[in-house]
Amino acid sequence: MERSHGNANSSPAKKGSGEQCIKTGNNLLSIFLTKNSIANSVLLLTGGTAIAQIINIASMPLLSRIYSPSDFGVLALFSALTGILLEISNLRYYGAIPLPKKDVFAGSLVMLSFIIQFVFISLLAILLFLAKDPLLRLISSDLLMPYWPLIPIGIGAMGSYLIFSQWAVREQEFSLIAKTKLVQSISGILTKLFMGILGLRPLGLLLGAIVSQAGGMISLGNRLIRKKGIPGADIFKLKRVAVKYRKFPLFTTWQALLNSLGRHITPFFLVACWGPQVAGYFAFSLQILHLPAYFVGKAMSQVFVQRASVAKYKGNLQESSRNFFKVLLLVGMFPILCLGLIAPEIFSFVFGPKWHMAGVYARVLSPW
Repeated sequence: MERSHGNANSSPAKKGSGEQCIKTGNNLLSIFLTKNSIANSVLLLTGGTAIAQIINIASMPLLSRIYSPSDFGVLALFSALTGILLEISNLRYYGAIPLPKKDVFAGSLVMLSFIIQFVFISLLAILLFLAKDPLLRLISSDLLMPYWPLIPIGIGAMGSYLIFSQWAVREQEFSLIAKTKLVQSISGILTKLFMGILGLRPLGLLLGAIVSQAGGMISLGNRLIRKKGIPGADIFKLKRVAVKYRKFPLFTTWQALLNSLGRHITPFFLVACWGPQVAGYFAFSLQILHLPAYFVGKAMSQVFVQRASVAKYKGNLQESSRNFFKVLLLVGMFPILCLGLIAPEIFSFVFGPKWHMAGVYARVLSPW
């Protein structure tokens, strides 16, 4: 009887313990999602990025009917070249802007980044002016010769946006960063559509990419300069922060450059071997494939945060994580199977018959 009595009491105890674990996990989640918390900042940034992604994809059926695959191939080349050179344009000193305790040294890092970037794009512009033909032929980018002035301009716009965005992160202007994502998306799309309708192809795609970055740069820069003023350019402070944060140019820059080469080198090979049309199919299909992967990943990560917080206090985090990743695998397999079966037909219907081959590329690339 005593043993039976003990078992009867253990069940409510375990139940109460389980309820307490769940309550504790939910309380932690509510704290995690409070205003001005890290989660709130992350949600602001991802929300702005998500809406910008939706706007970009919604414009693709129009852009795909205005521009040809070869035009998108030229854009892929331009984006690849500027993306690679961007990594060394300011030696990544902008990454250190959130780190100093004093605003004056953060301002010195902002100014140092702009000075280095100005010197870099000036030298690049002179180099391209004097020897653009052999240099661009060397990297199979002959198609960019008529548009070579846009290369340093594009790098300047992208680099300036990165500098201002890190400054905004330091000032916790996360809502402003989210808004600039929308400004970038809308300004870039309108430029591409307007110039494409005027027949300025592929120039419209290249200018659209630059205007997108410039729009974000102006939005961030205007707000930050009004709030904090123009950073000083004291030589002593510039030298001090350059030495203190020298690990960024010495190590981070080259790591980022190698990563960028890995991401962007494909269009050069495709253009060199098969021409801009193939590069356009490849770049277009990748852009479309990134959307479902982005949204599935974000949605699942938000669910996982709640489940993991509860599972940790129940003591079964490992098992819960294993089950969650099984579900993630199953969820990810569905769009992959759909694309594997009918991607060419979907691309032809949504983007126009000339993009059927991009659907074939998407079918091949979707598992990866």
